This record gives sequence, C-alpha cells and structure tokens, in this order.
Amino acid sequence: MCFLLQNVHHDAITGWLMLASMTYREKQYINSVRILDYALSKCTPEKTQFKSRLSDLHQNILRLEVFQKKGIIRSLSILYMGFVKFNKLSNLIPVELEMEVQEVFHVIPSVVYAYFLYFLCYYHSQDVEKCVVVLQNLNLTIHGNVFILPDDRFKAISYNILGIALQITGDKKSALETFKQAVELEPNSVYHSAARRAAMLKTT
Repeated sequence: MCFLLQNVHHDAITGWLMLASMTYREKQYINSVRILDYALSKCTPEKTQFKSRLSDLHQNILRLEVFQKKGIIRSLSILYMGFVKFNKLSNLIPVELEMEVQEVFHVIPSVVYAYFLYFLCYYHSQDVEKCVVVLQNLNLTIHGNVFILPDDRFKAISYNILGIALQITGDKKSALETFKQAVELEPNSVYHSAARRAAMLKTT
C-alpha cells in the first residue's frame, strides 16, 4: 500500500490506476470506480504523453509561477500521462490480464487501462448499460489515439485490451477482428497476447 501511495505522485494518473487495480482485485468494485473517476478527472487537454515532445502550450504552462515553485520534476509529473506497467507475474494486474505477464512485464496506455478497468467493475457488478458506454469510450479512445503514443506497438496493445473486453462480453466475432488488428500492428507476441487469445477463441 505504501508503494502505491508513493506512486500516486509519479505522474498525473498511473499511481491512482494501480490503486484502482488493487481494489478491483479485492472485489471492491465501487471503490475502484471512485478511484477511476478521480484518475480520469486528471486527464485534461493540457496533459501530454510520456516521451512526447513538449508543445508551446506545455512550455508556457511550465513558466507559470505556480509550476516554477513546484520545480521542474514535480511539474512534469503533473503534466505527463504515463502508461501503466505491470511486472512479470504481478499480483496487481486483473486476473483477466494475467496472460500478459506470464513471461514478461506488460505496459498499457493509462486511459485505455482505465476504461478497461471500468468495464471489468461494471461487468462484475452486472451493470450492462454502463458496460456498453465504457466499451464505446474505450473504442473511441483507441481510434482517436487519445493519450496513446503514436506508435504501432501501443496501438496494438490497446486493441488487444479491447479484444479481451469484447471476448468477456461473449462477442466472439468482434473480439477476433480486434485481436487481428492488434497482430497486424505488432506481430511480436512478446508485447501482447492477441494471437494466442485468437487461437484459443477459434477452438471454442
């Protein structure tokens, strides 16, 4: 818990998502949703992705007195949107994603992971209406590259996450199509389980 609380200051959102993961694993779905609500409230337009070049807007923000007082490192942590990283065999990752960390660590764009975790919470709470809304938001996030680095690997990971959600709902056809998109973008199975999941899905 202490480690998680320290990480809420790592960047704008990642630490909160890890905390939401922990509460999800403990089946505290309402608490997890509340944490996710707070985390996503930090996803404002002035935020930038980790490793992205600072725009004129971001440079001007950093020149503001309030950020000058915080120092450059703390200020950048407020402005940056990172990705969620789960270590190999992590006990914080949702059980639905354990395949991703069987052999190596796994990273997921923060907002993509937030919507996926929302979906899991609503799914287990049997709130079908909210599941549909969250899946739509997840789909729009991926297609619009919202807070996702312009990199095929991260896009593929995002499609894999969407495919897993669709598979959970029982939409086999859409899941297979989405896994296919992930593999086309990044065929290396080290980065995601889309090919393995698709193969397993075809046998069911």
